[in-house]
Amino acid sequence: MSTFLHPHARRRAPVAAALVALWFAPGPLPAHAEAITLDHAVARALAGAPELARAQALRTAASERAASAAQLPDPELLLGLDNVPIEGDDAGSLGADFMTMRRIGLMQRFEGAGQRRAGQAAADAGVALRDAATDSQRAALARAAAQAWLDWALACARVELLAGQRPRYEMHVASADARVAAGGGVVDGIAARRELAEFEARLDAARGLRDEAAATLSRWLGERVEGEPAALPEVDALPDEAGDATSAALPEIIEGQRRVERASALAESARLERRPDWSLEASYNDRGSQYDDMVTLGLRIDLPVRASARQDREYAARLAERDAAEAQLEQRRRERDGELEALRARWRSAGARVARYQATIEPLARAEAEAALAAYRGGGGDLADAVDATHSAERASLDALDAVADQASAWVALRYLLPEP
Repeated sequence: MSTFLHPHARRRAPVAAALVALWFAPGPLPAHAEAITLDHAVARALAGAPELARAQALRTAASERAASAAQLPDPELLLGLDNVPIEGDDAGSLGADFMTMRRIGLMQRFEGAGQRRAGQAAADAGVALRDAATDSQRAALARAAAQAWLDWALACARVELLAGQRPRYEMHVASADARVAAGGGVVDGIAARRELAEFEARLDAARGLRDEAAATLSRWLGERVEGEPAALPEVDALPDEAGDATSAALPEIIEGQRRVERASALAESARLERRPDWSLEASYNDRGSQYDDMVTLGLRIDLPVRASARQDREYAARLAERDAAEAQLEQRRRERDGELEALRARWRSAGARVARYQATIEPLARAEAEAALAAYRGGGGDLADAVDATHSAERASLDALDAVADQASAWVALRYLLPEP
């Protein structure tokens, strides 16, 4: 018995068992490496994801910028010679004229009222945005890795399901050969072998899809996939956090909210840019040994005489960016609310299909195939009828697998709404 399905699901659902059980008693399965569970695959994908390493690096960069935003600009060193004569007998002399001074001082620039606080708030909002972006990235990676595992597990189940059909096609060949040996037409023998060959082609195609799914999963795990999938988690009940979740809980929406907050902080910082910066300076003036030294104190104030052409336009641009962020957030909120409802509806619909296949379609298809084959073996039926019934039963099992796949895919998408801790 395959480990693909959860043990409780195998007891409850024949349709689920049909995904992995052979119609005819199979031989023992070969030994495999340790089975890979869904949670283990997701954990491995998150542990080595370069996307998360990049997100963390960007978060560190934002944090460092936030720390620097709180600091004053570096002070400036002032050096100068004032009032040096350039004419007369004292031209070029630094000590002959009482007005000549050697000056050394410092100047400190200060931003306009509230500008540094606004800049700090914008930088802090940038850090919060990077945190939210990291959570959003982690949740997206978890969903992608979980879906890749599910695709691989379902592809393995499809191969196993189809492999279980081989005895029926081989029985067609044996029954046709028996009729030929008894004096019947050779057409049935040829047709039965053709059906077996076409079945083998379908099985080869399923194996190819399984290998492709394993390669896709390897991309998320960062290593070659070895072994087989473990039991599928219980998918007939939604996780508590997903049953009635709204878009407000999604990391993507929280990231959008942080983006709006950062845009608002940048707009406020741009608004305060219209207030002038100012600087204080203090200098010591050396006038030579025969004169008294002096001190100079000064205040410099920027004059925003072109505010309408510079600061006001920058402020308007920041407001437009904030409005765009708010509109994008509202768009994503509506989209995600619709997607959540669609996923829950898809999960319920697929569950109903699984139940229908379990209760009626698969049992009837198997019974029809067995009856048609028995009639043919007993000499009272046609090979074409037996083959058609076998095809119908095979298709019913594959359709049942598709229904389980739809339900499990919706369950996975809802299960990994939130980032893994």
